[in-house]
Amino acid sequence: PLAAPLLFLLTAPFFAVVAAVLMLIYPDSFSNRWNPALLAITHLITLGFITMVMIGALQQLLPVLVGVQISNPVRVSRVVYSGLVVGIIALCSGFLMMAPALLSVGGLSLALSILFLIGILVQALVRSRATPMVTRGMKLAVISFLLTIVLGLYLVAGYVLPEFSLPRDLTSLHVGWGLLGWVGLLIFTVSYQVVPMFQVTPKYPNKMIAWLTPSVFIILVALSIVTLGDFSSSDIGAGLILFGELFCITAFITFAVFTLWLQL
Repeated sequence: PLAAPLLFLLTAPFFAVVAAVLMLIYPDSFSNRWNPALLAITHLITLGFITMVMIGALQQLLPVLVGVQISNPVRVSRVVYSGLVVGIIALCSGFLMMAPALLSVGGLSLALSILFLIGILVQALVRSRATPMVTRGMKLAVISFLLTIVLGLYLVAGYVLPEFSLPRDLTSLHVGWGLLGWVGLLIFTVSYQVVPMFQVTPKYPNKMIAWLTPSVFIILVALSIVTLGDFSSSDIGAGLILFGELFCITAFITFAVFTLWLQL
């Protein structure tokens, strides 16, 4: 039903506007990566706008691409939506005011609603009879989303619990799994289907479909092992991180170039 995705798509621009207003109110926020206002702005865009749109659209794409109808779609969407909105507002307010209580409420609300959504998505993907090319990419994107949330909760704990040291070195992993893994891999997978279908283009190359998404996922796993294993301080570790970052850049440029070529 249109009611399932529509509320997400109507709400997302509101968070983008709030982020823009904060940029005007706090013009110095971009001077420091850890500025409270910048943390709020970042999550208003990534959670409030990008993720809100993606979750809304995904509810329509699942039946089309995966061939599985979500049970009680409107009820599911309302549960997820409520948790997201409460979580985003509380988390971003908590960053802005550096209020541990709000950060706790925001982190918990987001975690519960997103874990509920991931459970629904996994159930749908397991029941799907779509080609492995479609379901594999979505599964990797969902795993990336889960890892993004786990890392995010771990970072929030550093702000909330006095006895818990803030592991800032995990921030890049949190960003990587969120933007490159969850957002990027899902866009890859969906594009392979909807660009030829709706924009009437030729298919993406089979080798690209088979290897691009899992390759980016494997690189993200390798970067996580290097970072969590504390190998990044060594020359070899730094070299591996640089290689991984360059590989991801190349993968996304390749995807963009092929998409434009198909559209031309």
